Amino acid sequence: MAFVSPRATFEALRRAGWKDPHDTTVPGCDIRIKLNNGSYTQLYFRYDLPLDPTFYRNVHPEDLKKLRRRQLPEGQPRRTS
Repeated sequence: MAFVSPRATFEALRRAGWKDPHDTTVPGCDIRIKLNNGSYTQLYFRYDLPLDPTFYRNVHPEDLKKLRRRQLPEGQPRRTS
């Protein structure tokens, strides 16, 4: 098995059209996500990509108003709390 550097892997994915959902060089916002132990962590999400449904279910209620329509997962209703 050959070793491939992480940078080469990332560059190959980027050239193939993959978009990093946590890329801070594009417009987005920090959203608090609830962890299994009850605490929250902040993650950066791009405005042009939908959130993973698992992340969407665990978004802090105060951060729901930060989400844009394009960030909602497909088939998910807009939550208010």
